[in-house]
Amino acid sequence: MKKHSYPGVWGEGALFAASGFDGKTDYSFEIISSLLPDRIGLSIYSGSLKGIYPSAEFWIEAPKCGLPACDRKRSSVAGDFLELKFKAETIAFTALESGAFAGNCSAPGARFILKSLGPARAETSGKIIFIKTKEGFLAASGEGAETYKFYLPSCAFKNNFAVVYGRSKRDCREKLARILKTDISSSVLEKKLVLQNLMPEAASRIKNRGLLDAAAKAVSVLKVNVQSARALIPSRWTTPDRKPHRDMWLWDSAFHSIGWSFLDRDMARDALTAVFLTQRRNGFIPIRAEHKGKQTQPPILAWAALELFKRSNDKGLLEELYGKLAKFLVYFEKNRRDRATGLFFWVKEFNTLCRAGESGLDNSPLYDGDEKQLSCDLSSYMARSYEDMASIASCLGKLRETLYWRNKYGKLKLAINRFLWDNESGFYYDREAGGQLILEKCATGFYPAFAGAVSKERLITLLKHLNNSSEFKTAFPVPTVSKDSSRYGKDMWRGPAWINSNWLIIEGLLRYGKRRLARALAAKTVGEIARWYAATGVLCEYYDAEGTDDPRYLPRKNYGGSGYLGVIRDYGWTAAGYIRLLQLLYGKRS
Repeated sequence: MKKHSYPGVWGEGALFAASGFDGKTDYSFEIISSLLPDRIGLSIYSGSLKGIYPSAEFWIEAPKCGLPACDRKRSSVAGDFLELKFKAETIAFTALESGAFAGNCSAPGARFILKSLGPARAETSGKIIFIKTKEGFLAASGEGAETYKFYLPSCAFKNNFAVVYGRSKRDCREKLARILKTDISSSVLEKKLVLQNLMPEAASRIKNRGLLDAAAKAVSVLKVNVQSARALIPSRWTTPDRKPHRDMWLWDSAFHSIGWSFLDRDMARDALTAVFLTQRRNGFIPIRAEHKGKQTQPPILAWAALELFKRSNDKGLLEELYGKLAKFLVYFEKNRRDRATGLFFWVKEFNTLCRAGESGLDNSPLYDGDEKQLSCDLSSYMARSYEDMASIASCLGKLRETLYWRNKYGKLKLAINRFLWDNESGFYYDREAGGQLILEKCATGFYPAFAGAVSKERLITLLKHLNNSSEFKTAFPVPTVSKDSSRYGKDMWRGPAWINSNWLIIEGLLRYGKRRLARALAAKTVGEIARWYAATGVLCEYYDAEGTDDPRYLPRKNYGGSGYLGVIRDYGWTAAGYIRLLQLLYGKRS
């Protein structure tokens, strides 16, 4: 039986929005919110096809119902509902649709404040407070509302309140009239039941309360980052985060799909197949759905398809995707393969903050130079893709094509070991095209193990680096850059630990039978995520490899200091990786 747990930690910047998993969202006209740091309320962003903009802050003030008085053990703080318990009162929020949320406060004498963050000031009109945004209006009201216009417009109310986003004031009034009739208790209960039913099978064997609470948070994060169908993507799809990324991103979706495969296989299928709805005739899949250029992202879709098949036995999925996957890999062969070596390269950008965006490792020191280079990570992804395509072809009874992919796999493994391995240091590196190895030790040097390209002898040497406290064995392993590098730091891909990178390394350890080491790294990873969730209330994009600095405020592409919004919170593949690693540690099947 699954254990019931709800995320209960209030965290500055935690996402709050309607979910497309079990409801309808509207990417073209929506509000996305995040929790305020010190008040019961939300920062509200209005989003459209043109972008997303900070619009307002909304918060509740009620006697004896401030955040310090909240009973965390009885409260729920999820991505699409909040239920805050106090000594005798309850304050609840529920995200009802893309353009509305509502709530209830049982405390007498409650009021809410709606503060504009844009150029237009909040104004009162009867029992409603309005704010003009770039493309519409925000409006808030409540039952028995009495508005007051002091320095900040406020509204005294009894029981229910609502905030809506409309294209006109009339639209807002109509929405408020409907939304204020919502049975808040029933809405919150329905969402709690959905969250309960989505908890992974492994949760029933977790005794550590911190790990279990973080698991509930991870499920909630995956759920809030689901969008429903839109014109460009006529199915449910996932995003790394509702703000600022918003769009569907290629390799993020693969990680999300695998995470969802432990929770809801239909959603896992939607997350993966949605990516192919953006595929072009030549096989190219853009870095994100709305991208019009020529940037793509790591080809890990065959791996994700095979992982989902292992848990669903859905041969129809493999039949549907096989040809599309083949075309995607052919695109890489035609446009990202070095003819001299057979290895693969990323197309670089001349942007000092993001030199290799399509690699996903935006500001990694690997790409500090301007020269073309043969990439260890991409070559490893392609090798693993060839191997997975051979497995898919075999499942589909395509004997000739199975041999075809195995042949490609074998040749690429040889090239990785011939051109990217350094005997002196015992590590895999990138190489300048036609030149020398780029002797910058990064986590990508372990990725050949994910591809099964490492000999047993070289694996022994490689693992010495992983277990060396002067290199990759940090308080929160695995840093994306070795500690003994002069470029090691705390900025994004220049040192911090990333959950998707750890995930790939752990998968590599598992395929070589290093289960004890894989489980130890998995346990350390989920333990650190859970520890920081308990302290901050969010799942971060990446983490300090030293385990000391609050991950929310690590530098990101040189930005930091006053006014810095911080690392992205409630990040999709952090949640997906957490679920997958819990399943490895506590599940019946890994």
